[in-house]
Amino acid sequence: DEKNSAAADASASTLTPDDDRFLPPTSREYVLHNLREIDLYDWEGMHADDIIASHPDSWAAWKAGDPHAFTVESSISSSSLAEGTDEHNGNGGNPSSTSLRYPLLELWERAQRVWDEIHAMEEDCMKTTSSSSSLLPETSSSLIVCHGSLGQALLGTAMGRDATFFGEVEIPNCGIVQLEWMVDHNNVHVGDAHSWEWFPLSGSA
Repeated sequence: DEKNSAAADASASTLTPDDDRFLPPTSREYVLHNLREIDLYDWEGMHADDIIASHPDSWAAWKAGDPHAFTVESSISSSSLAEGTDEHNGNGGNPSSTSLRYPLLELWERAQRVWDEIHAMEEDCMKTTSSSSSLLPETSSSLIVCHGSLGQALLGTAMGRDATFFGEVEIPNCGIVQLEWMVDHNNVHVGDAHSWEWFPLSGSA
């Protein structure tokens, strides 16, 4: 719709190709495998009204951001969701075999894996850079494009917050969050991010 199109245009205008605040000229492109939206298992493809009618407690927990009460039955494995297949979970792929999943807790675990992967890649990049130069770059930056629920999990895990953080900060469509991390003398990340802020979009007040 027009609102979402305007938000996308504002983000695109903010992230101009010659803006080295996000992607410096020496940046590399990496493929990350955990940036999909939250896994909702057997809720996938269902209408919200049907979910509310059949699973009112879990729906309420989902809206309240209660990671321990929000459960969803699954006849599909999480690995299959990640690969985009329809392989069912256990018993030779028997769709009658189900398990109880905790989507928000799983989302937080996946977000932490994303940060671990990014930090490992950045450290690798630093080693490569230092081997060809006597000077280390003063800073490193990464631009991550993802869905809103995972964005909340990435922000929460970066700041050292557990899954109860979900819902405290709602990231708007095409919104941009900027995180600052502590680094050691080798420019390697140490601990959690120490601050975050909304990055103003082009044309915003």
